[in-house]
Amino acid sequence: KELNAYCSGIGIQQLYTNPYSPEENCVVEKSNYTVMNKVRCMLQACGMDNRYWGEALSYVVYTENRSPTKALGGKTPFEALFGRKPNIDHLRQFGCTAFAFIDKAKRTKLDPRATKCVFVGYASQHKSYRLVDCDSGQLFDCRSVKFTEDFVPADEKKVQFNDQLTTHQLQEYEDTDDVESTSTTIIPREQVSQDSVGASTKAPESPISTNQSDQGHVS
Repeated sequence: KELNAYCSGIGIQQLYTNPYSPEENCVVEKSNYTVMNKVRCMLQACGMDNRYWGEALSYVVYTENRSPTKALGGKTPFEALFGRKPNIDHLRQFGCTAFAFIDKAKRTKLDPRATKCVFVGYASQHKSYRLVDCDSGQLFDCRSVKFTEDFVPADEKKVQFNDQLTTHQLQEYEDTDDVESTSTTIIPREQVSQDSVGASTKAPESPISTNQSDQGHVS
């Protein structure tokens, strides 16, 4: 109702699309499709739960408004609206590890001075970062934060998986030494030479030992 009253007050006529007809509003629908694709990719890349999709959506929109676009001649939407270039020094990688400072009033002398978190965006009402506590999973805002942008929590799972895979492969190679059926001997074809009196002599045989486990293995 407030939106309808606002539009009527400034002379805006609202037009609605028909049900189940997104093609009638293709520009907006395409934008929503692109944004949600980025949201899904970020959540999966960081190994985060889908319940944080709202934070990921806000992060995508925030960065898109501060990114150059061809539709505005290389300008950012922020610059087109406010007439000045945005400050991007505070931008950080979504899902990276962050350490939020704990105020003295909330800790003792022996307590840690920071808590490990995951960065998920920026606060909407004040200048601070939006974080998720790694232990409790709670969302909170903090101004004093240190980031480790080259590491995300999902990397721990990837490293662990790769280590297990490498160990399995090494064990498989080590077990082949105890299997007799995998080793064979190949005898070269006989090479016959004729002498002056018609006698034939065989070339010395040199058996070549190969291992079937080394053949046909493609990494």
